[in-house]
Amino acid sequence: MKLLRRALLVLVVLVLLFLAAGWIFLDPLVARGIEKGSTYATGVETKVAKVDASFLSGKFGIDGLSLANPPGFRPEPFLSLGTARAAWQNGTILSDRIEMDELVLDRVEVNLERTGSGTNYGAILDNLEKLSKGEKKKEEPPSKGGKQLTIKKIEIKNVRAGLHLSGVPIGAGSMEVVIPSIVIEDFKSDGDTKEIVGKLTRTLLQSILENVLRMGKDIFPADMLKDLGSNLQGLQGTLESDAKEALKGLEGALKGAGGIFDKKK
Repeated sequence: MKLLRRALLVLVVLVLLFLAAGWIFLDPLVARGIEKGSTYATGVETKVAKVDASFLSGKFGIDGLSLANPPGFRPEPFLSLGTARAAWQNGTILSDRIEMDELVLDRVEVNLERTGSGTNYGAILDNLEKLSKGEKKKEEPPSKGGKQLTIKKIEIKNVRAGLHLSGVPIGAGSMEVVIPSIVIEDFKSDGDTKEIVGKLTRTLLQSILENVLRMGKDIFPADMLKDLGSNLQGLQGTLESDAKEALKGLEGALKGAGGIFDKKK
C-alpha cells in the first residue's frame, strides 16, 4: 500500500512538473515559431513582443508583432500588429489537427513605400510568390510530425495603410487609407510549424493588400495601384473579385498616365 501511495505521489509530481514546464516554455516556443514562419514567408525579419498561450485555457494571444522593411527602405516596419487573439477547441492543441473558431487581429499598420529604385511591397510579394511556387512543386502529403490547422473565421480590424513616395516623377509625400474590417473564411493549412505560419502570413498579407488596392482607388496614384495589382497578380495568378473591380475602375485613368511604373519592380 505504501509503495502504491509513493507511486501515485511521484505521478502527481511529474504531472505538476509537466504543467509547470508548459506554462514556462510554451510562450517562447510559440513566439519563435511565429517569428521563423513569418520570416520564412516574407524574407524579412519578424519580431514578436509578447505571446500568451496556454494548454489549459485553450487561448492564444499576441501583443505586438512587426515585419521589418526590406533593405534600402524606411526604418519603420513594413507591417506592425497591435494584438491578436484566438481560442482553439479543447484537446486539439496536442493533436495533429488544431481547430480554431476565430482569429482576430486588431490595429494593423502597413507602410507601403515607392522610391526611384523600387517598392518595399514588391520585394515582400516576390518572396511570397516564391513560397507559393515551392508549394505547387512539392504536391506531396504532409511529413510525419506535421499538423493541420483550420481557422473558421479570421477578422483583421482597424487597418491603416500609408503610402510614402520619394524620388519618383510624380513627386514626394504620404497618403493613407483606413480599412475597418477584413474577413477571411475557412483558412486551412498543413505541414510543420514554419510552413503553417508561413502560409497564414501569406494569406493575411495578400488579403490586406488586396483591400488596400480596392480602398485606395481614389486616394493612391493610379500607376502605383496598377503596380501593386500586378504584384498581387503574380502571387495569386488571378486577383480576387474585389481587386479585379478596383483595377477595372483604374483603366480610364491609366490610359493617360504615361506608364511611369508599368515595369514591375
